This record gives sequence, structure tokens and C-alpha cells, in this order.
Amino acid sequence: MESPLHIALPFEPRQHLASESPSGFHIVNAEFLHALARHGRSGELLLLAARANAAPPGLGGEGALKQTRVLDILELVRQPRRPDVGVLHDLSCLVGRALSVRGYWERPAFPVTFVSHGLVLPTSVRTLAFPLLAGGIQPFDSMICISHSLKRAFERLLDATAESIASAAGPDAPRLRYRGRLDVIHWGVDSERFGSVARSEARDALGIPQDAFVLLSIGRVSPISKGDVLPLLGLFRDLRASNPERNLRLVIAGPVDVQSYNTVLQGHARTLGVTEHIQWLGGVEPSRRHLVHAAADVFVALNDSTGEGFGLTPLEAMASGVPQVVSDWDGLRDTVVHGETGFLVPTVWADCDDELILDGLVGGSAHRDLWTAQSIATDMTAMRRSLQALIGSPELCARMGEASRLRASRMFSWKDVIRRYEELWQELAGLARTSPSTRAHVLPEGNHNILGHYAAEQLEPSTPLKLTEAGSRLLTQGEFVPLYGQPPAVEPERVVALLGALGARGGGPCTLATLEQDTLATWGTGRTRFLRHVLWLLKFGLLEVERPLPG
Repeated sequence: MESPLHIALPFEPRQHLASESPSGFHIVNAEFLHALARHGRSGELLLLAARANAAPPGLGGEGALKQTRVLDILELVRQPRRPDVGVLHDLSCLVGRALSVRGYWERPAFPVTFVSHGLVLPTSVRTLAFPLLAGGIQPFDSMICISHSLKRAFERLLDATAESIASAAGPDAPRLRYRGRLDVIHWGVDSERFGSVARSEARDALGIPQDAFVLLSIGRVSPISKGDVLPLLGLFRDLRASNPERNLRLVIAGPVDVQSYNTVLQGHARTLGVTEHIQWLGGVEPSRRHLVHAAADVFVALNDSTGEGFGLTPLEAMASGVPQVVSDWDGLRDTVVHGETGFLVPTVWADCDDELILDGLVGGSAHRDLWTAQSIATDMTAMRRSLQALIGSPELCARMGEASRLRASRMFSWKDVIRRYEELWQELAGLARTSPSTRAHVLPEGNHNILGHYAAEQLEPSTPLKLTEAGSRLLTQGEFVPLYGQPPAVEPERVVALLGALGARGGGPCTLATLEQDTLATWGTGRTRFLRHVLWLLKFGLLEVERPLPG
């Protein structure tokens, strides 16, 4: 029987659920953590965080995951003996960060896995391709893609980047290659929560007429980062004209990124004469998303974002038993089964972005991304035909809704997704145990390593330090400098301990090495934190370096 692996994850609570209407990235990461705690058969879940952070509520104590611990990353990275980590998994796909954390610890090696939600070019060349090719990736590491389409995109990105570097370096230079794996594991969905509310109940809660046939568009309302809703308004007007006997309504749910775009949408709806038949829900809290899906007859999405790797909302619609009519774009074809759970509508594109690449270097990414999205077309005639088929056939709606619910529960339940993750982690851990015992290197990310010469002097073990009048006042009168930041750069008790140690030696002078010996036993912490506290005391004039008198 395979021994349980302890799973370490860099964790940032501020990104856990950042707002009342967080992005799909934040929603799915939060759900992944809770699903891992609930369904996982691994050992401990180790959250690597800054010392002031805490685990999100509900982690640990459920299911088979024995324990969840928050570990201070500032303490861990400087300790040669790491905690018992089986796998390091980075939900934010910050390749350099994860490889650096592993590089600080000695053998035995352990796998690093990342999950990518999509590529954003040209940024991904710098943030993903370069570190994956040259950052110390091992054969037992994996970039986990959320769709087969995204996996193919990674293959093309890595090949193109390596070829570009080789062309610049010349024929005699060694060619970089990606040494890790590319695996595909889809997102999951809570198939118990979605579909748990009756349509009539959901419509009462949202103020939607019970007799309406509801088309639902849910997700961030953005022509840059999600999909342009504007073409849908004209299509909706035409569908209403073709179905005068039906009370067709369009529900648009999701935060609007740019107010000027919202003004365009509202104005166009008035021009088309459909304003009173459209319900704008705005941003939807994660706890109410299942309610919105339950109110719909059909889910519709015109996706044209190159950064959309899979699509959470079609999966939620599927789990809710709502047929999907979506663009045949990127990872959506991994979710929707054409003719079974809904319809995939053809999309068309062409190689027309040369001038946008150059323009983006000067004009910024928003301009480039908007023009790129505007060049990606969904066949609106086919979209109308697909929607009309569902509007005209309650039997087809019911059949596709039931097929959707079954597919979501069988293919995309979080329990099955976590099982696939743990099977992959066990496989990679087995490869790591039999790998050559070479230590993964650390990318040069530290400021001082590269920029230390900016300072006129370096703090050395022999540097003599002494207490200032301000430092003495802090000790005797509690005159403390205000601290700010979350977490602040220093801890008050550490500050007092350092000043007290120097005060016990008559205020100094005393070398940095002596002060370190006096305090480290009390602190029980790493040297870098000690140095940062000493430098902070110097910065605020609570300590000073003793220097020879001038002249």
C-alpha cells in the first residue's frame, strides 16, 4: 500500500476569495482546497504562508485528510532540513516561486506540480516558458493543464520559445528543452450543490417570471478577459421576434470590468428595444451561483478570450442540469458534448495579429487583447439555430439537461478530480525517489544577491552596534515607532528583545555576531529575520553603527 504523501501549497489568503464576485480562478482554487481537505487520502495539508496568515475556515477535520497546518515560509526556506513534503503544488502557477522554495531544501527530492488556468501572451513567455525551460524543472515535475487544448498550447509555446532562444544563441549552443511533464486534469464542480435548488424557487428568489424561457450568460462581463456580450443582444432581439408566443428573457450575471463597456451594452439594448426583457444581476457571490444557474433554461456563452483555458461556468451549468450553447473554443470542447449536453458553435480565427504584437509593446496589453478578441468570431447563424432548437423543444431541453447532470457527476465531481490528482502525485513521487541525487538549483531571485552593492556598507559579523537615545526611550518609556503592513516587517517583541539584549551589555558597543549569539537562542528563529530586525532598528535610529570620530 502506498504511504500517504504530505502536500505543501503556497497559500495566500487574500486571494482565497478576494471579493463578493471573485474570478473563476479564485473560486476554483478555494474549492480545490476544500475538496482536497474533504476528499483527499493524502497525509497532511501544509499551507506555506506568511506568519500572520491563517488557513481558510473549513479546511481539515473533514474526510480523510488528517491535519491542516500553516507553516511560516520565512522560517522554512532557510532551514536545510525541510518538513516532510511529498509534493509541492502551486495553485497560482508561479513557477519561479515554487522551484525556489524546493531549491532551498536538501535532498531527497520531491515533485513540484503547477496548475495552469490559461496562457496570456506575450506575458507567459516570460513568466512560464523561460522558467520551465531553464529554471530547474525535473522529469518528475508536472505542469497540470485544465484542458487538452491548453496542453497543446503549452507544447507549442515551449517549442517556439526554445527555438527562438536557439536561433539567437547560434548552432553551437546547447538547446534548452522542457524536462518535465504536461498532464491534463480538469476542474471539478460541486455536483451536489449545483442542481439542488428547484427552478421555481430560484426564480422566486431572483424575481424572474415563472413562465419565462431564460437564456443565462454568467461570468465576468468583459470583451477583453472573458467574452463579448454585445453580439448576444442582437441575437436575443432576433429570437424574440421569431418566438412571439414565448416570454424570452436574457439574464446577464457577472461584474462589469469597465463602466464604459456597460454603457455601450445598456445603450445597445435600448436601441434594439429589448431592455425590459433583460435582467442584469451584476456580480454574484459564490454562495449564490447555484441559485442563478437553477433559474435558467439554457446557458449561453460567446467565448473569445485567449486566456480562457477551460471555463467554470459551463461546468456549473452542466451540474445544474442546464443545456449549454457555447462557442467551440479552447477548453470548452472538453466540457460540452455537442448534441448530447448542448451545442458547440463553430468559431473562426486567422493569423492577423502581427501589428497587434508590435502595437502592444507600446500601447499596452488592454488595447492588444481587445483587438485580438474582436478578431475571434463565433458563427452567429449556428448559435441562433442551436438556441432555437432548444426554445422550440421542451423534450430536447429535458434530455440535454439530464445528460448534462449525469456527465457532471460522473466526469467532474471534486471527489474524482482529487483522486486523479493524488494518483498523479503518487506516480511523480515514485519517479522522484528513483531519480539521481542532484539538488535542484535556485533561480537568482534575491534582491541582495544582485543589488547588494547599491549600499555603501554591508552589515558584517564584526560590525559594532550600540543603543541610541531613541532606543533607550523605547525600552524605558515604550515610545514605539508605528508599524504598518500586513504583516508588518518586524515584530514588536523581537524589537524589544534585541534592544534589551544590547541594553544588558550596557548599551554597547557590541558586535553583530555577539548580539546574534545573545538573541538567537531566545528567538529560536532563522538568521535572516534577525538581520532584518537589526536593519530595521538601524533604519529608525534605535540602533547605530559605532564609527571612528571624523578627523
